[in-house]
Formats: sequence, structure tokens, C-alpha cells
Amino acid sequence: MTSTIDLTDLDAWERAVPYDAFARLRREAPVAWFEEDPPNHGFWSVHRYATIVEISRDTARFSSATGVSFEEPTPEDMAARRTIIDMDPPAH
Repeated sequence: MTSTIDLTDLDAWERAVPYDAFARLRREAPVAWFEEDPPNHGFWSVHRYATIVEISRDTARFSSATGVSFEEPTPEDMAARRTIIDMDPPAH
């Protein structure tokens, strides 16, 4: 199902927020893996509010320490730009 939705398509975001795609993802794939072309590896996307809250609170299983954006920064990049959103407790 997620193969028909491309959250990395910047042209689609420029046209409009893909509300229909997100509604479909919430119904059919509340947590989904999206492949990306190299050099990226892909990313998980979470589409239901309750699941986002649950994951945000479970830092033992779900870490933000390697970044929370589409780009895949190097360790040096992460050290230079680290913000509170890129940290797990007790670091923040």
C-alpha cells in the first residue's frame, strides 16, 4: 500500500499537503516503512496521534538520537546540530 504513496515527493508537497494520502495511511498503515533511493536507507512514518504519543514515550524501543528528519546526517553533522528533539532522556 505504501508503495503508491511517496512522502518524499517534494513536488506533491508544493502542490498541497497530501491529506488524502495521510487519511489512507492512518486507515491502512498506521506505522509504515518507506524505502528511499541510495544514499538514503528509508524511514518509518507514524500516522496516528495515539501511536505517535506512545512511541515518543518509549525511548527504550524508539530513539530520536540518530535524528528525526528525512536526511541521514553523519555523526559529525549530528554533533554540530543536535537539538532537544534529537535527544532521548536523560540527555534532555
